[in-house]
Amino acid sequence: MPQHTPCEQCHRVGLVRLERIITGTQVTLAYYCGACDHSWQVATPDPRQVVRLPAVRVMKDRRRPA
Repeated sequence: MPQHTPCEQCHRVGLVRLERIITGTQVTLAYYCGACDHSWQVATPDPRQVVRLPAVRVMKDRRRPA
């Protein structure tokens, strides 16, 4: 189920369009409201500065056959 973002100006839900603007390694989310013609942008964090956790291996339970 998609998440609906309300407009910052008129607070209507369902009439807001989302576009992803990709420039190099930076991604900006651009929102446009079709009801009041308001637009705003939100910058996402730089992927090079996001801390990644090390991968964890899940060991299967190895039981001996009876």
